[in-house]
Amino acid sequence: MVKPSFWTVHQPGYELGKEATSLLLEKIEKGIAFPNQTMDLNADLIVRGSIRKK
Repeated sequence: MVKPSFWTVHQPGYELGKEATSLLLEKIEKGIAFPNQTMDLNADLIVRGSIRKK
């Protein structure tokens, strides 16, 4: 076990894939290039072990 414990960030993998697929299909159907886009998807901070308040 690693000391001190760490925290992790859970990213919404399904939603990321869904949005990426949607953008790709739209690009294929319209045959045009899209400019870079920014999307905000929720992420969860998972607090583990030693940094968790007791």
